[in-house]
Amino acid sequence: MRPELPARLLGFNTFATLAIVVVAGLAVGFGGGYGLGQLGNGNAAPGSGDTSQTAATSTADGTTGTTGTTGTTPETTATAPTAAAGTLTVTVLSTKYKPASTANGRRRKRARVSVSLSVRNTSASPLVLGPATIAVGKKRVRRDATATGPAGALAKPIAAGKTAKGVLRFETAGRTTTRLKRQTTTKLRINGQTLTLKLRA
Repeated sequence: MRPELPARLLGFNTFATLAIVVVAGLAVGFGGGYGLGQLGNGNAAPGSGDTSQTAATSTADGTTGTTGTTGTTPETTATAPTAAAGTLTVTVLSTKYKPASTANGRRRKRARVSVSLSVRNTSASPLVLGPATIAVGKKRVRRDATATGPAGALAKPIAAGKTAKGVLRFETAGRTTTRLKRQTTTKLRINGQTLTLKLRA
């Protein structure tokens, strides 16, 4: 009976080894399946160190948004250059001061100065009229850029060697109108020129 003992031990060891291999295979299969399931749910496996980050940009109103590109390019509008001093000859045709006629306008002390101009382009290329202001005390009042109808041809590029005519409007309110009412003249600044305007006869 003694010689059969090693054979039995060998058979037992072989069985134990196979059992260990099977258990290890099941453990690996379970772990892999769990990891794939977690990834399928959009979650990183524990300890993987895989994190997702989204870049954020700050806007002027304090809100944030994700960065990205749209694939579009901003539209550009071609315009004639603004006239330099001496390239446009400005002639004042008339000036009209008109206080508000409505109840709301009178309450807000609104008034309008309308200046009729003739402008000749003496350069060799089209030019647009530059900023225009009138003086009210120490304050400069800009022309009403929304009044493109009265401005007429002055709201568009002036062709080389051509003359354009139109009316520029200047709107005032409150204390500015009160000061303007005390003035009989004002100074118009336009295209590097300073012209005196008579507000009243």
